[in-house]
Amino acid sequence: MNDKGVPHRSPALQRLIRSLADHDTIGLHPGYQSHGAVEKRGHSERLDREIERLRKISRRDVIRTRQHFLLLHFPDSYRRLIERGVQHDHTMGHAQIVGFRSGMSRSYRHFDVEKSCVTDLRIHPFAAMDATLNHYMGLSPTAAVAEVERLRDEVRATGGTLRILWHNESIADRWNWKGWSDVYAQLIERCTS
Repeated sequence: MNDKGVPHRSPALQRLIRSLADHDTIGLHPGYQSHGAVEKRGHSERLDREIERLRKISRRDVIRTRQHFLLLHFPDSYRRLIERGVQHDHTMGHAQIVGFRSGMSRSYRHFDVEKSCVTDLRIHPFAAMDATLNHYMGLSPTAAVAEVERLRDEVRATGGTLRILWHNESIADRWNWKGWSDVYAQLIERCTS
């Protein structure tokens, strides 16, 4: 129910993935069913299959992820990623509010509290997500742009990095995304100038 599977066996999709991987960095967006703190329920095997599938299609090692529904089970989620060679995770952010979930605007290496050690996994926190602005906060497209600009100004004042999380359906200008089709483009323009 929570996974909207794309046809990974589709030759056209596989060509698109390879083309993207040849020209830019790509990562895995593990399915909802691959999350879970309990290894015996098959979550690890699902994650292994998803990583291997993307590795074969892209012909690249899978070293980047962003967890579905921002699901993180501490400390298991990060440990499972580290065990599989993932080096960068882009999940650290809030679903219901804007701001930095870890209080950090810059990337940082993960610290495993139970093991009391710094790991090689780099966390890339984000400050705002399209669904947060629209669904949870109920902002109009204009108010959403203003809210992200406010975050931009705060991050610039501290020398940090502003990351936003955007989904492809929010530029479709349909359903509950009516009027949002150019918000992402506006944000890129205003946050990079």
